[in-house]
Amino acid sequence: MNIFDNLPVLLFAAAWVLILILWLGFKIPPRLRIPELGTSNPPPKTMPIPPDLPAPVANYINQIHGQDPGAARSVVVYGQGQFRVRRLPLIGYLWAPLAWTLHILPGEAFVWQARIYWWRNLIVDGGEEYREGQGRFSMGKKTIEGETMNRSEQVVMWLYTLLYAPVAVLEFPGLLWTTEGEHSASLKIPAGEQFLSFRLDFDAHSGRLAQIETQRPASRSGEFFPYQVKIGAYRSVGNNLTLPTRFSVAWEKDEYARYEVAGVSMNAPVDEVIAAGLG
Repeated sequence: MNIFDNLPVLLFAAAWVLILILWLGFKIPPRLRIPELGTSNPPPKTMPIPPDLPAPVANYINQIHGQDPGAARSVVVYGQGQFRVRRLPLIGYLWAPLAWTLHILPGEAFVWQARIYWWRNLIVDGGEEYREGQGRFSMGKKTIEGETMNRSEQVVMWLYTLLYAPVAVLEFPGLLWTTEGEHSASLKIPAGEQFLSFRLDFDAHSGRLAQIETQRPASRSGEFFPYQVKIGAYRSVGNNLTLPTRFSVAWEKDEYARYEVAGVSMNAPVDEVIAAGLG
């Protein structure tokens, strides 16, 4: 038998073996990147819930923070996740495993650092940030900055604040809350001469925040598109505090990233990371 008679079959089989190896390499979760969480962090400052706050928002804050909600001055979150990278024939999208850390100054700044792995080997690192009014996205050798990114990352900063420091949001002036229904509310946050708008939808049974929807500008065109954060699970993280520990993000309901939270620390040290940014 001439081996060249079976060459198409062999090439097809080899291609599938390579695809399988590629796919398997992305199924192995990375090791956690555990940041400095602090050992004697001061408790968050307690504050009363404003009487005019929409009922579903007030109910949610009472649920996750208790009767004396605390406004965190900083938050550190870390975990693992998946990032959609490529579509393969028959298999569908490849989801690359990532390890990430998030440092937040509520309503002011954030630095999100991420590393993507294959067979637990680092293949690319980078992240997003919003510091001193400037936004930046960096992944590998690709960096995006400018006015569009400033607004884009400002939106993301408020999304993280709403997820992990919702009480701190209440301290900012000029907020415009509107009740949209029994289980929904909208929020407008001043941003210069404009407002950033967010819709918060709460689960009808548990009362917990289920989804945040906003508008985020695309990095290339600057055109605003619907952007969603969908919360999949909550867990107690200590001190009578319950926070989201699984969530996904999507452009126009097209999901592109999934996150699992391994740890959260309130009033943790973040100044050095925020000052340094992504480097």
